[in-house]
Amino acid sequence: MSFFSIDFSNINISNINYNTIKQEALKHPKASCVIGFIALYLVVGWGNDFLCNLIGFLYPAYASVKAIESHSSDDDTKWLMYWCVYGFFGILEFFSDQLLFWIPLYTLSKCLFLIWLMVPGKNGGTHLLYFKLIRPFVLKHQDRIDSTADKFKDKVDKISKELLSEKQQ
Repeated sequence: MSFFSIDFSNINISNINYNTIKQEALKHPKASCVIGFIALYLVVGWGNDFLCNLIGFLYPAYASVKAIESHSSDDDTKWLMYWCVYGFFGILEFFSDQLLFWIPLYTLSKCLFLIWLMVPGKNGGTHLLYFKLIRPFVLKHQDRIDSTADKFKDKVDKISKELLSEKQQ
């Protein structure tokens, strides 16, 4: 039996049976201890934000490489959506970090949020946030985003050509 042999793919968030969770935890005491230690460390440990970001990055990065190497495009789409949501969350967190830092159990909550983003299917956070928040915003503002990106590209091209011409003289 593998250390991480618990299958979370069929979990429906709205119908969680806590007795089943307790029974599964009792079947896998090592995994339960590791999860408990990580949860406690995320609350009080030094460098807990690093651990949280590592959890939110490590498995999705590995799964993304596997998705790229597979022949199916469904898994590619799933992990591209994850990285869009992850990046959006990262930008929000960057600008609100000084406020979020003071919220009790923020790092644990953030880690649970990132794990929720990894849940596959329509119950997962990636699917929900991408289709309810990110996709409608991008589709609504796509023309403005594209024109701004083109203007930026033109300015960068102009500056780089000027710098190259000055260097050659």
